[in-house]
Amino acid sequence: MAKALGEVKAIPEAAQFDVVHQLGLASTAQQALIEQKDLIHQWATDLFATTRNAFYIGRGTDYYVSLEASLKLKEISYVQAEGFAAGELKHGTIALIEKDTPLVAFISDPETAAHTRSNADEIAARGAKVLRIVTQAQAQDEDQIVIPDIDPLLAPLLSIIPAQLLAYYTSFDRGYDVDRPRNLAKSVTVE
Repeated sequence: MAKALGEVKAIPEAAQFDVVHQLGLASTAQQALIEQKDLIHQWATDLFATTRNAFYIGRGTDYYVSLEASLKLKEISYVQAEGFAAGELKHGTIALIEKDTPLVAFISDPETAAHTRSNADEIAARGAKVLRIVTQAQAQDEDQIVIPDIDPLLAPLLSIIPAQLLAYYTSFDRGYDVDRPRNLAKSVTVE
C-alpha cells in the first residue's frame, strides 16, 4: 500500500514524502509499544482478570479501533466485549456499567478528544475501571497508555497494538490457547 501511494503521480512529491515518513514513524512507534508489553500485561490483569464484560469506546477512526479491539478480546479470551461510538453510551449502554466494569477509551483525534474523554470520565464516575489509550498530544496525567503522535488517519496502526496485547495477555492469563481459539474458524470452510 505504501509503495502504491508513493508511486501515484497525482500525489505531489512533498505529500509522497510525508506518507513514507509517516509510515516510517508508525513502524518505529509500533515497536516501541510492543516493548511496553510488561506494562500492558499489568493493565490486562488489572482490567480483565475476573470480568465477564468489557466495553471499548472511541469516535471517528477510534470507533473502528474500538470495534476491532472488542472483537479480538472476545475471540481469544471469551470476555463479552462490545465496541461503541463514545457518544452513543447514553443511549442504553450506560445502564450496563457497574462497579469495576472495564472500559477502554481510544483518544487520538484532536477534534473529538475532549468529547471522548468526557464520556470516559462519566463512566469512571459510575465506578468503572477506565483505561485510556491516547496520543501524546492528547495525553493528560491520568492517562495510562500514551502512543506517539502521528497523522490521525494512521493512529489506528498504533492504538490497536496495546489493544491486541491486552487481549493476548487476558487470554494467556486465563489459561487459553491464544493460537487456537475455540469455535473460531481461521478460514471459511462452508459456502
